[in-house]
Amino acid sequence: TPSTVALRTVNASPDLPLVDVGTVTAAVFKPLMVLIPFGFPTPFVPADAATPAVDPNGYIASAALTNAVFHVRPSGTPSDAVASTPVSIGAGAIVTLVVVGVGAPSESEAGVPNAQLLECVDNAGTLGNAGSCTLIATP
Repeated sequence: TPSTVALRTVNASPDLPLVDVGTVTAAVFKPLMVLIPFGFPTPFVPADAATPAVDPNGYIASAALTNAVFHVRPSGTPSDAVASTPVSIGAGAIVTLVVVGVGAPSESEAGVPNAQLLECVDNAGTLGNAGSCTLIATP
């Protein structure tokens, strides 16, 4: 809807077979999208689930985001593969976050495979934005 953000994640990192994407507040990870398998978008979750509902195309509806930092973790682990720079996404935007590898296999100090994160504005043409994807996180 025009008052919300449509947000999904595509896992394109073979080093991370399943990822969770969320934010951290007061050192607590708040998952937004979970159990995203390599090669796929956020899996469908019905509206009555405990986690945010995910539509058949992998999108969740979110309030507009201001200076959100997205944390990408191997599913069920407490360590980040990568955390984004602060990102603001206005109401009406349709955005896909893409988790990609770093080229050569590498790991963080916690032994978690490193990743990069792209922000792709799917409806850029309708919002007057230029371009397609922006790198928002790298190890």
